[in-house]
Amino acid sequence: MSALQTLPHVTERTNSKPRRRILLALLALGVAVPLAACAGGPQETVSGTITTRERVVMPPDAVLVVRLLDATRGDMAAYTMVEQRLVANPLPSRFELRYRYGDISPSGTYYVQAQIEQGGRVLYINDQNYSVLTRNSPYRNVLVNLIPAAGTMMVPSSSMAPATSTTTTTVIQTTPAAPVPPTTIILPGGSVVTPR
Repeated sequence: MSALQTLPHVTERTNSKPRRRILLALLALGVAVPLAACAGGPQETVSGTITTRERVVMPPDAVLVVRLLDATRGDMAAYTMVEQRLVANPLPSRFELRYRYGDISPSGTYYVQAQIEQGGRVLYINDQNYSVLTRNSPYRNVLVNLIPAAGTMMVPSSSMAPATSTTTTTVIQTTPAAPVPPTTIILPGGSVVTPR
């Protein structure tokens, strides 16, 4: 009788091995899926403001392009890690460049570069390198100043002149530049437009 009583127990044990394997497989799958989702790594943000020395009104089709550049290898040209395109009006304008934390080396050299373009022509460029992320450089509240690009004329705008003594100007491009491929433009309020 005791041998019969142990039989269900033995049967239960042999059936529990496949159950255990299934449970372990499901548990492994439950852990693997979130890890696969995080394979890109956690993201961080470099943020700041783009401005000009004088108050200007950009053409309505002007685009503000902000890039995070990796210039770690001094013997090679810096390459773009992240690019954001925004409507150029109004200035000053806020930007946020999202990058993967794992892509940044503590000994690397990183810059924020900005320019304002119209129809593939550069109207404004940054006047210096704006270091970010490493060597005690900021990653928040980076202030990037833009100056007129070579060949860009500043013309006072009578229709946009404020009542105060501040001069408002409109930008007119006089020299052509290389065309820029169309990308996504983020409008104020967060709506996205892709030019054709």
